[in-house]
Amino acid sequence: MFITKWTFGNIDFDDARSLRELLADSQGIAHENEFDWFDTIAAHLMVLHEGTLASVARMYPDGDYTRIDKLFCKDEYKQYGYYELMLRLLLFKAQTLAGGYIVCTVPEGEQGLYQQFGFVASGEKIKRGNTEFIEYRVPKDGVRWFSMCKEEHK
Repeated sequence: MFITKWTFGNIDFDDARSLRELLADSQGIAHENEFDWFDTIAAHLMVLHEGTLASVARMYPDGDYTRIDKLFCKDEYKQYGYYELMLRLLLFKAQTLAGGYIVCTVPEGEQGLYQQFGFVASGEKIKRGNTEFIEYRVPKDGVRWFSMCKEEHK
């Protein structure tokens, strides 16, 4: 069983911080470079699997768009689809916020899921630590909601 948990800014941020440090380690980024001013204004989403923190992400206003970044799921929980679940929840919420676009900074190699939702590359590659990122964006009203359900209904 899982539950989702939202926190805002630095309120109750310790759980999110612990997973973000694992994210930084996996990308070769020093912990002091992982956290920034946006954490103080961001909405942080977490998934807890049977009471254990499994996944984390953040979302915040950035100019005329809403930015989603720092999505991370512990390896042992990837089989449950929490990464996609979090992206779906964040996109759903982002569509209700100000701005015309939703922007994500995506690690190279992970763009397939974002493209399924309608995201297209909009920027150059950015290297942080040992990871290259590409900025992707989609108009708020251009998100494609798809289903992975393959069973036919009769």
